[in-house]
Amino acid sequence: MEYLKSINLKGIKIILILIVMAFTAAAQKKENFLIGSWKIVKRISTDPHFPLNKEESNQFIGDIIIFKPDSIIAPINNYFLGPCALPNYKFKIVNAMKFFGNDRAYLKVIGCKTTNIEVVETTCGVPFAYIYKNNNDEINIGADGYTYFLRKIK
Repeated sequence: MEYLKSINLKGIKIILILIVMAFTAAAQKKENFLIGSWKIVKRISTDPHFPLNKEESNQFIGDIIIFKPDSIIAPINNYFLGPCALPNYKFKIVNAMKFFGNDRAYLKVIGCKTTNIEVVETTCGVPFAYIYKNNNDEINIGADGYTYFLRKIK
């Protein structure tokens, strides 16, 4: 009888380990959408009262941001402060209206057409404190009145 209990406990342990491994793999897979190289394709002002001129709109277009599991590699200029080590990515789905303080105008500016959005928080600060997923190939980052649209480089 003791032998059967031993087998059952081992079986339960194996099942629990497999369940944990499956959840871990799913969590890692979810994070993978951000990992890779992204090119800035658009820059806009989020305040309609202060639109950007053509020169300002084109600033930083073509710059590359690289997201790695253990770092974010960004250019160093007057907006991007260069690389960030250990970004501690946290993924969550949020209600867009609540997250952006019921600011419908801002949601329209960033092109948000859904109720819920995926947000990635990092410990890197502005402009990588919050990264908004538009779709698998486009993300937004921004702060200080500007939003940058990045497209994944394949």
